[in-house]
Amino acid sequence: MSKYGGTSDQNKECALEDIGAQVDRIDSLLAAMSMEIPAALHLSALKVSLPDIKGKLKQAYFELGGEDFWGT
Repeated sequence: MSKYGGTSDQNKECALEDIGAQVDRIDSLLAAMSMEIPAALHLSALKVSLPDIKGKLKQAYFELGGEDFWGT
């Protein structure tokens, strides 16, 4: 069952929007890497952000018809 709750076309549109939002988050993380702050802060931000980004990208991938190669 879809987490999006709309028609198939609406769900696919939401999935694509989610992918775009996660790309923006990755861009922000990459931009932050150029900031002169301690490496531990960069690592902490990645540890918090990357699992969430991964989950949202996988959900969108499944919504668009991808198979579960990761066994989740």
